[in-house]
Amino acid sequence: MDYFEAIMQKLHNKQSIFLTGGAGVGKTTITKKVIEHFEQEAKKVAKLASTGMAATLIGGQTLHSFFEFGIAQNRNELVRDGKGEPSKKLKKLMTSLALIVIDEISMVSDTLFEMVAMRLEQC
Repeated sequence: MDYFEAIMQKLHNKQSIFLTGGAGVGKTTITKKVIEHFEQEAKKVAKLASTGMAATLIGGQTLHSFFEFGIAQNRNELVRDGKGEPSKKLKKLMTSLALIVIDEISMVSDTLFEMVAMRLEQC
């Protein structure tokens, strides 16, 4: 089975993909290939990860940076810090995206995942 083609078919049908597997099986390789494919079609891709190191490996940025969370660790802190709502810039960017990739999603805490879900609903 050609995993890349299966993944691309699902993505083009607006389905989410959860790519998992053990160390060294090629998760990052296939992720980079998917990103490259979308970018070659001149489509915008948000390349995100929970840590700076993981973000660097895919040429992206952290979830906190992209979603404008600052140093907030949960939704209450977001509101307290005046970051409860996304900026107009982020909203505009979100509408232009063809794909959001979150590498190392299994390393994302439940509270950070809730914050990401909130931002996606807001945009």
